[in-house]
Amino acid sequence: MPLLVTAAIILHEGRVLAARRPPESRHGGLWEFPGGKLEPGETPEAALRRELLEELDLPVEVERIFDVVHHRYEWGEVLILAYLCHPEHTRIRNLQVAEHRWLLPDELTALPFLPADRPLIDQLRFRSHKAMRLLDTIRGEETLDGLAAIRRRLFPVARSLLAETRSAAEAMTVLTHIHQAIIRRAFELCLAARIAGGAQPPELRYAFLILGSGGRGEMLLGPDQDHAFLYEDLPPERLAEAEAFFAPLAAELVAALERIGYPPCDGRVMADNPHWRGRLADWRERIRGWVAGGEPQQIRDSSIFFDLAPLAGDETLAAELRAIICDEVSDQPAFLYQMMALDVRGRVPLGLFGGFSPERGGEHAGKLSLKLGGLIYLIDCIRIFALDKGIHATGTLDRLQALVEHHVFTAETADNIRAAFEALAFLRLRQEIAQLEAGLPPGHHIDPNTLSKTDQELLREAFQAVSKLQEATKRYFSRTPF
Repeated sequence: MPLLVTAAIILHEGRVLAARRPPESRHGGLWEFPGGKLEPGETPEAALRRELLEELDLPVEVERIFDVVHHRYEWGEVLILAYLCHPEHTRIRNLQVAEHRWLLPDELTALPFLPADRPLIDQLRFRSHKAMRLLDTIRGEETLDGLAAIRRRLFPVARSLLAETRSAAEAMTVLTHIHQAIIRRAFELCLAARIAGGAQPPELRYAFLILGSGGRGEMLLGPDQDHAFLYEDLPPERLAEAEAFFAPLAAELVAALERIGYPPCDGRVMADNPHWRGRLADWRERIRGWVAGGEPQQIRDSSIFFDLAPLAGDETLAAELRAIICDEVSDQPAFLYQMMALDVRGRVPLGLFGGFSPERGGEHAGKLSLKLGGLIYLIDCIRIFALDKGIHATGTLDRLQALVEHHVFTAETADNIRAAFEALAFLRLRQEIAQLEAGLPPGHHIDPNTLSKTDQELLREAFQAVSKLQEATKRYFSRTPF
């Protein structure tokens, strides 16, 4: 059993905090990201806050998981939970460390670091310096117009990401972190303004959820709004109190996000719609209705909602909601067949002999949709398998890896699916960047004739891999007994 330890990725003005271990300690003199072991009954977040106070007299806000690293030393194994953190101040005292430094990501490689921490350095260096500075700026922004200006700076960040790495998945992760930080900050500003205006927040546990691509960690340059409110279970009279506060807040948030640059969802999948607010019990009833009904619109709603992630409030509520989703889906196995049947109605835009089949008329005549013709089918199929196995991960590639561990896919098959996902995401992000450079809104349609021969072959192979995945999904769930 590996030793569970925490590490803090503490960012300030584009730099990250590193600390050197005391000479008399194990691995003395080496540098590390500060943190430490958990005490009995302690959560990782609480352990990290305690360790940083003990070692550096530094209070922090623990924001979210940055990475998880497994490493084997001669003396045993460690599992590191690394969290992104925000310092309340930078007046550090070296209480239990030899020294500390604030360093740019590229400067970290010049220091002798603990072997287990080196993968975290690679992650930090891999992620754009511009992106890290943006994340730090978002935290202190006090106006919606300021957030809108930050959002407009995503375009050069995306260009830098593609220049730094070939991994579209990594670029999506970074862009999602920035989008989420902007949306979270907009929520905080709306909440503060509502309270400042005299509204009294009710005493209850709640969570502000981001859905769809935001929940999966797969946002690009032109996402719209997909979000919801979740409350703890309350009696009717307290639910009315919650709604009196959160319904107006939701309307203000939708308007604020539109002002920042996030258009409203065409399907009204937003917290200002009463259908997308509710208690745990309300959501259980809705989910039960979706999986029992299996109508196309119910499946579409569930597909957006099942890719949820908490942005603010009580994260444990979101975990409880994920458990409810797994319970309800497992009670209605026919629902997965219905999801599959809806997904395989659509086909990738390839002809009988492997040629592209672009749209024949309308606004996008002569073009292919990288999203609706490929990515959406891949994402949907992986989601269906993940639901079948009770996997709680929301990211497509995280789900894919879990499915390998559950022996649903071989490593070779998963590599082919992963390559298709990367190719489609890369081509889509590059297309969005080109459209923005031309003064056009970002979109997912592309003229295959404008691609190089190499990129045409890349796209063709990706579509073929998606088609094979659809067929595999159809075979698997067609034989499922109900």
